[in-house]
Amino acid sequence: MWHASHHWLPTLAYLDKRGVPANGLYPRCHSQNETMSHALWGCRALLTVRARCSFSKKLVFIDGMHFHDFMLDCSQSLRSYEVELLCVIFWRLWFCRNQLVHNLGNLDLGEVVNWATIYLDEWRSIHFVDSVSTSRNGDASGKVKMAAVRKLTAMVSLVVAEALAVNCGIQMAMEAGLVPFQIETDSLQVVNLMRAGSSTFEDVSPIIDEISGFLRSMPCSSIDHISGMETMWLIL
Repeated sequence: MWHASHHWLPTLAYLDKRGVPANGLYPRCHSQNETMSHALWGCRALLTVRARCSFSKKLVFIDGMHFHDFMLDCSQSLRSYEVELLCVIFWRLWFCRNQLVHNLGNLDLGEVVNWATIYLDEWRSIHFVDSVSTSRNGDASGKVKMAAVRKLTAMVSLVVAEALAVNCGIQMAMEAGLVPFQIETDSLQVVNLMRAGSSTFEDVSPIIDEISGFLRSMPCSSIDHISGMETMWLIL
């Protein structure tokens, strides 16, 4: 997207401007210069793609609009998932365009949005957890004393979900008067962040700070890493 926003991708209009032999016209419509905005959104040949985007009516596109300006408008008009999906759609459209320009095939534009949606959802399923953090509190013998599942309102990274589970378990134990305690978690990243006492990641830093504050108020409590666990435990 950085290259597209700065017109660094080799559109035919760009190549023509640089003196590379090219007629400059977008190969799908053969009527307008292949600018970044035209090739990735504005061309009438992409009507099927725009029609299948549920959020397309939120966008304001003016013919000849600079792609950077269009992306700024998209970032202000769309939800984060929609922006992500739009970027994947652009990526796929550029791939389809390259296939056409280099005579490698004319891919069906009607499948672009569906392809992009599947790709993005699969990517997010690998890199993000499904908005649930789980914590269980048990005694030293392993008997579960309390358990909780928290449904989050947005997709979060794995480290944030793990940190939220730790924080939830601590608050449960404190409210029940079950202190001091020992925290055992399979998230080595959370343990390392706790021991460092801070984080450079904006999304998890407030949670780490809150947990650190709890632990400082209870000197006998500790946090340890246990490999192979599926959830966070508090041993009371």
